Amino acid sequence: LGLMVGTFFAPAPATIILALLAGLLATLVSRLIYATVAVPWSLPILSSPLFIIGVGLYAVGRALVLPGTVSHLPNPVDLFLYQWVASPILAWLISMGQIYFSPSPSGGVLIGLAILLSSRRLFLMIILAFIVVTGELRILGVFPYTIPLSLAGTAAMLTALMAGGVFARPVGRTFLVTIVGAAVVGFVSLSIYNIFYYLGLPPLSLAFITTTWLLMTALGPW
Repeated sequence: LGLMVGTFFAPAPATIILALLAGLLATLVSRLIYATVAVPWSLPILSSPLFIIGVGLYAVGRALVLPGTVSHLPNPVDLFLYQWVASPILAWLISMGQIYFSPSPSGGVLIGLAILLSSRRLFLMIILAFIVVTGELRILGVFPYTIPLSLAGTAAMLTALMAGGVFARPVGRTFLVTIVGAAVVGFVSLSIYNIFYYLGLPPLSLAFITTTWLLMTALGPW
């Protein structure tokens, strides 16, 4: 939540207050979700507090007319990657970087490297999920290298990491779960993006949360 506040709003006293409020609310909302979702349904909390509190804090920031963050010039690593790396790989890196509010090629490289060093299986899963969801939405007519496609790619990779990797046994069927999750989250992400676009609010991680909960509930016995 602190990253989210710093991503959307420029440094200011009111921004610091929002970040402090986020820390307080995160404790209360996490406990609430644990009691209402995790205990009775055996589902992980995931980033649901981020979505619930983040949307509210963003709305408060807009109501207070807080100044937005200023776009910084690309660093030398990003400039090099933009010049020498193919566009599809750049799109994957940017979607990867968005996991930690760093939608840049260098951010994607760092996060991707961390996943690769942690587990080659998980790394293959996120690549597979990204290929499936981007291919699906391209077939449906979504323009390449756009925000909806990039957000869907991020949601698909997060879903693959959790439903197909972290909370699943390391067997061959988890790759099938990854494909199914990526296909489902493409539709979910696209619909949520359009709904929240007209509301003037960021969808944050809602597509990832709903799809992961759906998969874990439906495929848990399997």
